[in-house]
Amino acid sequence: MGRTTRFHPLFSDDLTQAADWYESRTPGLGVDFTGKLESALDALIQDPERRSLERFDLRYWPLNRFPHVIL
Repeated sequence: MGRTTRFHPLFSDDLTQAADWYESRTPGLGVDFTGKLESALDALIQDPERRSLERFDLRYWPLNRFPHVIL
């Protein structure tokens, strides 16, 4: 049976706010943040068990270069 990808209802708003904040600090940084997040999500959706870390029975993926994780 296939897995279902679900996002928290506030995911889109949080993503927009974070990208806007990074972009306001350094032009292009918000775009870089969004790209890293999209790449990480694609990798996790393709192979969630191999690509993520696990601690306390919770899987997560830290974003390179940014202080965010995907749960």
